[in-house]
Amino acid sequence: MSTLVPGKHHPALDLEPELRVEYATIVGALVGADHRVDKTELAVLRELCDTLELAEANADEVMKHARQGDDAPPAPHMTRFTKPDINHAIVIDAVDIIYADREITDEELHQVDALAHKVGVPSGEVVLIRRYIQSRRDN
Repeated sequence: MSTLVPGKHHPALDLEPELRVEYATIVGALVGADHRVDKTELAVLRELCDTLELAEANADEVMKHARQGDDAPPAPHMTRFTKPDINHAIVIDAVDIIYADREITDEELHQVDALAHKVGVPSGEVVLIRRYIQSRRDN
């Protein structure tokens, strides 16, 4: 259920395979943002790995990092995403992860805001993304 329109081409598919792994790793770090690893969030992350067509070994590595509860996205990687559509997609996927369990914490919101800031997505757009994802999850 990743990105704005499920079933449509994910913008990160245009990235090189190693960058798709980094993308998924960054999003996966949000699984532990509330200091617990939730199986629903892991399932959404696995869907993202499948959507991004990650090799099985790479997807397993992304999932392993997420299960360890690393709660801060790996900052060195974030500057490698420079296209606005990728930057928006990573925020959308991050919000999708934190809303998966329907229990949103202040720490999760803070982590998403920090990610959005680092990739240049304005806070007003983050609010709209949150509203969209929340309404999609509620339906």
